[in-house]
Amino acid sequence: EKFNKYRDNRLKFINDINKYIKQQGIELLLLKENEHKLGELLNNLKNLQVDKFDSTKKELSFNSKKGELIWPINGKLLKKFGAEKKITGIKWKGVLIEAKEGSQVSAISEGKIVFADWFRNFGLLVIIEHQNDFLSLYGHNKKLLKTTGDFVKTGEKIATVGDSGGQQNAALYFEIRKGKETLDPSQWCKK
Repeated sequence: EKFNKYRDNRLKFINDINKYIKQQGIELLLLKENEHKLGELLNNLKNLQVDKFDSTKKELSFNSKKGELIWPINGKLLKKFGAEKKITGIKWKGVLIEAKEGSQVSAISEGKIVFADWFRNFGLLVIIEHQNDFLSLYGHNKKLLKTTGDFVKTGEKIATVGDSGGQQNAALYFEIRKGKETLDPSQWCKK
C-alpha cells in the first residue's frame, strides 16, 4: 500500500515536472543537453578502453550479425528509430520498447559491459561493447543484474525493465551504435 502510494506520488510529480518544462519552453534544450551528456559518457568510455573486449575470438564479427541479432526484450515499439520527438524536431536515436515492469532484458550479442549505473534521463543504464567498436545501450531499467567489467553472452540476462529516469510507464530504451553513429535496431535485430 505504501509502495503504491509512493508510485502514485512519483507519477504525479513527473507529470507536474513535464507540464512545467513545456510551459517554460525548455524541452528542446533539455533533450539536447541529455544527448550531449550521453555523447560525453560514450567518449569517456572509449578513451578508457581498459581490458577492451577481445574481438579476436573465433566468433562471428558483429558486422556479420546484421539482421540476425536478438531483440533485448519482446514488446511493441512505442517509439521508432528516427521518429521525431514531439514538437522538438529531435529524432529518436534508438527505440522505446513496451514491456511489463520486471521483465528480463537480454544482451543482443556477446560483449563486455562498459557501463552499468544510473545516468541522467536514461535511469539505470547498461552499455555493452561488442566487436568492431559497436555498442548497445539499454535504459530505464528497474534493476541491473550485471556490473561494469562483466562479460556477457548472447541472450544473457543483464537487467529488468522499469521506469527509471523519469519515465511514466515501464519500457526499455534500446540503442545500437557504431562509434558515434546511431543505427536503426530494426535493421540489426530479427524481425
